[in-house]
Amino acid sequence: PDNAESPIDKDNPTDPKWWATADCPWQAMATIYDLAAAIKSGNPEEYVSHLTVHQDGSCNGLQHYAALGRDRSGGEKVNLVDSDKPQDVYSSVARLVQKAVDEDA
Repeated sequence: PDNAESPIDKDNPTDPKWWATADCPWQAMATIYDLAAAIKSGNPEEYVSHLTVHQDGSCNGLQHYAALGRDRSGGEKVNLVDSDKPQDVYSSVARLVQKAVDEDA
């Protein structure tokens, strides 16, 4: 059966299942097993998962420079400072370049 308790059919292990259609099937499988373990624990809210959570930064190198230099303005543009919406440093640079081009024209 296709469920978190038994995502692989032991009678037919090569038969693709719903989890195999995920963008990252093996990560999906790991999550399925971890979710099943959390549920089986009897207290899923207290269950300690050891799954790796991948997060991508916003221009990591620029984030490091802004943090090391304690540059608040730069930090704002690379999402190191709280904001109502995510910032995009490339758009900020493009606006500065456009302004310089317009002034030079």
